[in-house]
Amino acid sequence: MKFSSLLCALLPALPAPQDDPWLELDETLVGLEAETPESASHLQLGVLVRTFYAYSNDDIALSTDDTSGVDVDDVDISAQVQYGRFQARVNFDLTKTSELEDAYARWEWTDVASLTLGQFRPRFMRSNTVDPETLLFRDRTLIGAAFDVWDVGAQLAGGFEPLGWWVSVSNGDSGKSDHHLYVARLEWGMYDPPTVYGEGAFGSANYLVADVGGSWFKESQAPTGRNDSGWGGDLAVTYGPWALYAEYLNLAGGADFSVFTESAGSLIALVGNSNPWSLTLSRTWGHERRWQSALRWQESDNAQDARIASASLQFMPRARWIWTCELSDYDADSGDDGFLAQFGVSVGRTR
Repeated sequence: MKFSSLLCALLPALPAPQDDPWLELDETLVGLEAETPESASHLQLGVLVRTFYAYSNDDIALSTDDTSGVDVDDVDISAQVQYGRFQARVNFDLTKTSELEDAYARWEWTDVASLTLGQFRPRFMRSNTVDPETLLFRDRTLIGAAFDVWDVGAQLAGGFEPLGWWVSVSNGDSGKSDHHLYVARLEWGMYDPPTVYGEGAFGSANYLVADVGGSWFKESQAPTGRNDSGWGGDLAVTYGPWALYAEYLNLAGGADFSVFTESAGSLIALVGNSNPWSLTLSRTWGHERRWQSALRWQESDNAQDARIASASLQFMPRARWIWTCELSDYDADSGDDGFLAQFGVSVGRTR
């Protein structure tokens, strides 16, 4: 089946881009900057709305009926202020009863190291920390979704080209007890540092950029009495209009994650003694590279042995405005097979 032909048919013809109102908004936000004689400071505001229509058959939905309807995935409002070497950021997701996500202060105490205190997402894999407006599909990868959580703690980070590192200690599932979540990550920019930290090739450089990362995590004595631990690695490459992302995770025996895929309304468990992985390939094309096609293959390597094949088509008529149309096929040894079709839009930015 030719995914691109079907996906193109679902997208209406849109006019060629003229003046870009989102660039004018960026200029307005820059105008909010305040400067002092001693050190430059500025305020960045962000607003993001992501909404999708999804249809899936009953085999992969949580209910006994087919899933068909519109959901609002993100209504994010953020503010970030920089004053010299100090930074503070707050981000709310209004779709979850005003859930507080980012809420931290950061001190860049040298040119090669920083300290973050507060609530943040531990940097385990690239897929769990990219901003939602950069996603090629509605959902993150299974691995990215498993670690797409905010936690309260401290993080040391730094680096010097071509290396970057992050080490964090946070409360974890057990809260403010003496059992914590430990995460460590090392990244190596094999060629040049990424020009865009996100999925796909929108805005990528016309030369080779490659970044490889390795991560480790451990949460001792989680509330269930188990010890969660594991390690993983990923590779992100862009070269002009092309982008490639591959990730691999090794979960130890005690690990257990339930990943909720919003689009299908289904649960996929990532369990211990397993090796889930994903591979994503995308390419931008067309006038000013405003179109992007992507293919993704994922395997959970659990008792269900869920396998997900996905294809998406994106169109960016203006900066900060992306239409997405995608199809996914779910296949599992448990018999929970089915397909998913969805169409949505992302408008705005989180930072």
